[in-house]
Parts: sequence; C-alpha cells; structure tokens
Amino acid sequence: MNIGINTVSKTKNRAVTNNLVQENHPFTSSITESTNVLLKGEVNFTEQHNNWTLKVKGSWGKTWLSITIASRKTDLKSHFLACQLKQTSFLSFLTRSSAFNFYGEKSKYSELLLKEHETRSLLASKKSSVVLDANTLIFKGSVRKKDTTSLSNIFILIESLQNKIDNLDRVPSV
Repeated sequence: MNIGINTVSKTKNRAVTNNLVQENHPFTSSITESTNVLLKGEVNFTEQHNNWTLKVKGSWGKTWLSITIASRKTDLKSHFLACQLKQTSFLSFLTRSSAFNFYGEKSKYSELLLKEHETRSLLASKKSSVVLDANTLIFKGSVRKKDTTSLSNIFILIESLQNKIDNLDRVPSV
C-alpha cells in the first residue's frame, strides 16, 4: 500500500496514487463539508469500525486543519504500554531526513509502530504524533484545510495500523 500524506495528485473527489484510483475515505465527508461552510470551526464525531471506536476531533482556521483521532480497541487482549512517537522538526531540518523521538515503554505494539511505513506516513503531516495508551491509539496532526486527499489518507493509514494491531493481538505472546 503506497499511501502517504501530501504525496498524491488530486482530482475531483479522487486520490490517484501510483496509477491506482481510490475514493476519499467516508469519514472525511463530515469534516470537509464543515470546512467548506465555515472559515473557522470544529467538528467532533464518533464512529465504530471493526471492534475499534474512533473519536475524531477536527478544528480548523484559515489554512490548516488540526485533527485528533483516538481509536479505542474494545476487545484488546493486553493493554498498550504507554508510548509516544513524534517527528523531530529541528533534527529533521538539520539532517534533511526524517528523525523521530520515541518516549515511553517498549512493547510488541510500539515495535510495530516503529517499523511500519504507515506510521512514518502519518508522521509526515505537520505537528504530528502517534500515541499508544491503555487500549487507545491516538493520532494528532495537521494538514492543509483544502487537502482532502491527505485527510482521507490519514483515515486509511489509521485503519491499516488498526488491522496490523488486530493481527498482532491474535498472535500469542512468547
């Protein structure tokens, strides 16, 4: 899956990634409809998806849309150990490459976050972080208000991480 933030060309209501045509994620419509009507504002909603409860908060100003997605797994076998992964903007600026800070305890779930390309794509958004706490996966970040493709990709990447966490949760611990 080659989905990233701010890396795909836009057409009307479609994202084109490496010659694959893909519709915008259904969760983006609640946010984009509101941003088209109001110059500044906030929208909150909750969705259920594959044993995950997503609480979404989007707030926007003139140019940027800040989004927080708290995905709670209702049937997680073992809780996440608290950890946070965020992009270091200063070090990334100096080295001209992606650098990340990891805070918290190491676990099989944090290892999953560190190695998956979905996490790196999510962290490519502005002021972004990915947090694991108890049974919740939390993403915080910002995208340009008019960039519906990147917003859609955030939801797609979160779903992909959820699926990988589900698969990892099914594997017995050693």
